[in-house]
Amino acid sequence: MSLGVPAFCAEPTPGPSPTHDRYGWVPTGHRDGILTFKRNVPGTKLLAFKGEGVVEAPLAKVFQVLFDTTRATEWIADLKECRVVRKISDLEFLEYDRAGTPPIIMKDRDFLSRVTIEPKPREKTLVMRYEPAEDPAAPPARKYIRGELKSCVYVLTAIDGGARTEISAEVLCDPKGSVPKWLVNWFQGSWPRDTFVHMRRQAAKTDIADWAPYETLMGPSASVEGPKDR
Repeated sequence: MSLGVPAFCAEPTPGPSPTHDRYGWVPTGHRDGILTFKRNVPGTKLLAFKGEGVVEAPLAKVFQVLFDTTRATEWIADLKECRVVRKISDLEFLEYDRAGTPPIIMKDRDFLSRVTIEPKPREKTLVMRYEPAEDPAAPPARKYIRGELKSCVYVLTAIDGGARTEISAEVLCDPKGSVPKWLVNWFQGSWPRDTFVHMRRQAAKTDIADWAPYETLMGPSASVEGPKDR
């Protein structure tokens, strides 16, 4: 997987009235089965954003979309580069991402993150977490501004007998530099919807394989069978 930096601007969408849940998430939209939220974060003017929805593909395939850094630029808006810097274990690695930016921001932003994968076989759930990292193998470069992915969590759960995948995705990202925080929030407000729309398109491609360790970690994938002849 890789970091998704949102496209320029999200179009307004109708949705639930803004009421806080117990974690402070405020609904911002509901369209095409995608619920979107925002949340204030203590100690920063940056907002966190979250999306919830369903992808019409099995969990093993959807997780491969997130996991495969070699194809991340195919579906993540504005992503120019994505690669694994160093493998720490079978379920942990350092990932480098570079995002192109509009001319108003000038320099591209790059990020180095520690990525961990947590399998939960009983719940048929896979969790992928990103946190900021530093490593001499990927030092900041002068031509880019090193941003910070403060927090990013994807929770994927198999539903409907394994035929579909329910996803919750949230992010708190600081692109650093001199860009006003209100402008950063404006840009990033489209992240939840963009992520789901593009992920659905990518998962629909016929050449996306299942994530290789899936059955070892989670048990056999639930088969999806049509009606049998009687």
